[in-house]
Amino acid sequence: MKRILKAGANVVIHYSDKTKVTGQLNESFAESTPTKMRSMLLEAGYEVCEEDLTSMWHSSIIRFAI
Repeated sequence: MKRILKAGANVVIHYSDKTKVTGQLNESFAESTPTKMRSMLLEAGYEVCEEDLTSMWHSSIIRFAI
């Protein structure tokens, strides 16, 4: 993804959150958690700018940049 993003670009991902009860009940959701998402982004060299872990009962949102 870094190849198509300009320096300073912001990216927002909405993902299933298996730490939440309603996320756990949805069998079609991937085994995503905030810890896993944060870790993947940091290991790939991105900077986590902001996270919203409370707005949705089944998912979370993370904003990151290069």
